[in-house]
Amino acid sequence: MRRWSILALVALGACDSDFIDPAYRLSGYGDYGPALAAIRPLAEAGSSGAQFMLASMYDLGKGTAVDPAEAARWYRAAAEAGDRDAQLVLATMLRDGRGVARDPAEASSWFDLAGRSGLADAPFQAGRPLR
Repeated sequence: MRRWSILALVALGACDSDFIDPAYRLSGYGDYGPALAAIRPLAEAGSSGAQFMLASMYDLGKGTAVDPAEAARWYRAAAEAGDRDAQLVLATMLRDGRGVARDPAEASSWFDLAGRSGLADAPFQAGRPLR
């Protein structure tokens, strides 16, 4: 399993909204279809935690087919809302050209932002020490 996939799984547990909790529990029981249906309206309403969870579901094919482009779209929404885990995953996708056009310059910007937000793994994912 790729490192970013592990990060996505770990970060799913970090969703702290009371509204996201029922969907998270459903996904924990393997009920990904209902979890996807429960989380989508929250993501569309702008919850960065829900956006990250929805992105992870598309990324990993939980409750839906694997769709890297849709995953990247939702990771970007969460990243732009300040979710540092989403910033790191989006940076990795941009670096690798997975689901989005490869863009090392934009990837570097997201790695830097995630690192400045306190995500210790960001500089290592970027392949360079934090400035």
